[in-house]
Amino acid sequence: MRIVIISDPLESGRQIHSDGGSFLHEVITGHSDLGRVTLVTPSEDEVADELSHLRASETAAVIFETNSLRHPDSIVARAARGRARELSEYLQDGGGILVLHQFVPDRPVLELSTDTVTFTPHHGQVLPLTLDAPRSVLEVPHRVDERSRPPSGSSSQLGELVSWLAIEAEQLAGSEIVLRSAQGSPLLSVSSTEVAGRLAVSALPLDWHRWRDLLANAVRYVSVGDPQVIVWGGDDRYEPTAERALASGTAVRARQDPPTQLERLVPAPLLHIDGDDDRQMPHHMRSTALRRGATVLRPTQRAQQAADGTVGYAVTVGSASYRYAQAALATLATSEAELTAAHDPYLLRNVTVAAEYFARHHWSPQVRRRPSQDPKVIAATVRTVQFQNMTATSALVSLQTHYLLRPEDPAIGNLVRMIQRSEAGPNGDLYAGAAQVLSGDLNASTWLQRMGRQQISSMSTLSRVADWIAYLDAQDRLPQAADAEDGSEIMAQILTHFTRLFGEGASLEHLSHEARANLVLGLCSLHELGCLQADDLIHQLVPELELWLGEHRETLHVSARIRVLHALARTEEVSPSGAHGIQALELVSSPIEREIAAESGVGESLAARNKRLLEKIDLLEESGRSRQAPYRLGVSCAVLLAVAIPAMLAFFAVRELGGSDYSDLLIPALVGCVLLLLGLLTVFQRRGLIPWTSDSAIGRTINDLRQRFWPTT
Repeated sequence: MRIVIISDPLESGRQIHSDGGSFLHEVITGHSDLGRVTLVTPSEDEVADELSHLRASETAAVIFETNSLRHPDSIVARAARGRARELSEYLQDGGGILVLHQFVPDRPVLELSTDTVTFTPHHGQVLPLTLDAPRSVLEVPHRVDERSRPPSGSSSQLGELVSWLAIEAEQLAGSEIVLRSAQGSPLLSVSSTEVAGRLAVSALPLDWHRWRDLLANAVRYVSVGDPQVIVWGGDDRYEPTAERALASGTAVRARQDPPTQLERLVPAPLLHIDGDDDRQMPHHMRSTALRRGATVLRPTQRAQQAADGTVGYAVTVGSASYRYAQAALATLATSEAELTAAHDPYLLRNVTVAAEYFARHHWSPQVRRRPSQDPKVIAATVRTVQFQNMTATSALVSLQTHYLLRPEDPAIGNLVRMIQRSEAGPNGDLYAGAAQVLSGDLNASTWLQRMGRQQISSMSTLSRVADWIAYLDAQDRLPQAADAEDGSEIMAQILTHFTRLFGEGASLEHLSHEARANLVLGLCSLHELGCLQADDLIHQLVPELELWLGEHRETLHVSARIRVLHALARTEEVSPSGAHGIQALELVSSPIEREIAAESGVGESLAARNKRLLEKIDLLEESGRSRQAPYRLGVSCAVLLAVAIPAMLAFFAVRELGGSDYSDLLIPALVGCVLLLLGLLTVFQRRGLIPWTSDSAIGRTINDLRQRFWPTT
């Protein structure tokens, strides 16, 4: 694992708290549970080149030390500012960036594509800390809570303040605050679980404070992310599966004291590897992990104990509903403003119905996102009950929304009457009947019998009918009809419509994913009402929905995403497949990439730097050798010209002045030219600029002449 540490030598040299990065190196290599680490500390002149060539596949994280970006005109700050695009791409590709305290109030320190790192002055006491949201960065590998304190928080110029700054949270669009001061000011943020890459920003000078645990947690988070695998049991027994997971870097060993709290691990780990000793996974922890959709793997038999050389495992797969519920919660949290201002009846229906389902079955009571109990949502959506040019299908969707939000509102009766009067095609009586069942004007058994006898010829019609089956079932309108004497027969007749259209190869190609989610929701209700044969049809639709959701999660519209999440969570409730458990096992089955690291943090950086410099020298020497021959030829020609020109001038001058008294100067002029030639040849030979070596014939002649005229001792 390769980690790059960016520091400003000017700031490091003038600050009393700075130790040249030795504490940070010690924390990374010995306190972060990262295994083998290669630390790279580029000089200030090398920062730009290092940031220009960042690759998430090669570099796990980039760490900006405290005040390394403080001075805007420094070489380091200019390099980071000029490489903002490369840093953003590095994050989007899955890299990690940790920005520690930068004493730059109210001015952007680092501007990335989704987040702008800015600090503001903090006023008042920082301690005791308050936890804003449960995230793994506060639990792995060390517990950080309200009682946590920096060991040097009251020393020197920091005094009792602990931090001069807080984070400007509004400019971190892709992050969430996990730690606040006693005044409620943001102190530590990490990337949202829905965002690619890992960005952590700390207003606390963790390296100056020697805050070992919190710094180690932040470093581990940006390097490997939230833990996906938890290994239970003691570390004194060799278990190949556990050792493989730990060596891969995706796993962390559960703590014994204080014990690891699964509720603080958000997002929840995908896989738990249990042991068989007295420190195995506690029963209540196992129940919690399965409830949160994890897979629990427990080796039961090793090859040396089995006669046939096999390995036995006990695998228990939890429901994936929890993960869908968390994804739905994250979707709603990032689109609240969009929902309250929406006029789209489908968006409001999908969000309202899904939120009611998740709040009733999966979200904890502390999550206050149940629309029917939120006065703000109820007041904001009153204008959408009925609108101009409303169609019958829009009225059906609006009826579902507003019956949940305001069942006693007279406008509900107006919607029902509008649906009854509308002309909605050959199946309009089914839709009108569904509205009457909801309002209590029609018996559910009568409506179901009518549906069983009706001729349904298209998937789009079947999707709308399935939508109302699921909705009326959620409102407890159908169970009594299903329990009637002929209830099972009626349900089987309704299921025939689904099997017939699926069997005829009715095209799903032009059916939206929201409509496919409607089919899944309707089939799940039929399954619960006694039609167990609906299983096959459910699992024909679900894999494509899961694939679509995973491939487009960054660009999906809220309406489509929340509807599909609702359908998938409902599927896990009535007919779980356990397929996600098989995917979790891939975390410990993939090959392990082993890296060779240097012996220590500082030594590693020096070795890496020396290697890079030697490679650069080799390239320069090779380039010089390739240009040596033409260069020497040019120098030799220059030497000859430097001698020939004075000689020619002397020759012509003597010839013109042959009859004068100056003819006696001919011999001295020629001797001067020869001496000039020898002098130039000697100088250029000593500098290696002419192709004549000292042991060649020409070289020996030049040396003899030099010794005769300029003997040296």
